[in-house]
Amino acid sequence: MSSWRLFSRVPPFFRDMGKMTMLVAFPTACFIHTIFDYVGEVSMAMGPSMLPTLNMAGDILLIERLPGWRNRVRVGDLVVFVSPADPARRATKRVLGQPGDTLCVDPTKDKLAYVQIPRGHVWLQGDNYTNSTDSRIHGPIPQAMLRGRVLACLWPSPRTLSSNTEIIPASAMRTRQGLAAFCVFAVVEMAAVCVAEPSPESPTPIRFSDESSRDISAAKTHSSSEKPHSSAENTRTSTHTSKSHHSTAASGFGSAYSAMAIAIVSSVFVAKA
Repeated sequence: MSSWRLFSRVPPFFRDMGKMTMLVAFPTACFIHTIFDYVGEVSMAMGPSMLPTLNMAGDILLIERLPGWRNRVRVGDLVVFVSPADPARRATKRVLGQPGDTLCVDPTKDKLAYVQIPRGHVWLQGDNYTNSTDSRIHGPIPQAMLRGRVLACLWPSPRTLSSNTEIIPASAMRTRQGLAAFCVFAVVEMAAVCVAEPSPESPTPIRFSDESSRDISAAKTHSSSEKPHSSAENTRTSTHTSKSHHSTAASGFGSAYSAMAIAIVSSVFVAKA
């Protein structure tokens, strides 16, 4: 009874403020807490580790926290997680590996090392490989440290941040390698044929010394009396040269077609392997 009397002596202004807090502010705080923990939140990401996807000066991100969001995380998604180096800080990185995947730790180094993602972990890396502290240093990150999946950037340039990573199956990779080998073989063989083919329009000039010029003049004088006979021989010689030229070009193109056929067969076998 004495406590009620003390409360009754409180000025009306403070009594109204207490009622307002109990009826409005406390439920509002509980609602906001529930939304942030089980629906989504708005957070800011700053720093150079996610360039050029995110702005270095800071982007306001929409983060998903709906029930089961961890099961919807795929390779290429952006996630927010607790930093292993500083539990009071959160970071944003891209998922590059899920449990059971085998990844190269750092493909930029000369000596390559591979790691298999254990169960309940993910591999996170920043888009700016040269300035990012991620799984290359901390190792696989436990999924329990993830705090949300990034859906969109709200400010300064509103856009969705869906996965931009293309997962290529092994069979598709082998098919692409076979087609690439075919194209390389075909281009190289055709280039070889074009280089080997003689050009009849521009014959190479021949330079003679003075003695050679006198010998040629004497030969011309001696052959002037035998002009009909020499012209017939020249005709037969030119005909033989033309036939030889056509046979050489035909054999070159035949080898090009055979190389293309070999390239096609090899690409088919590579695709089926």
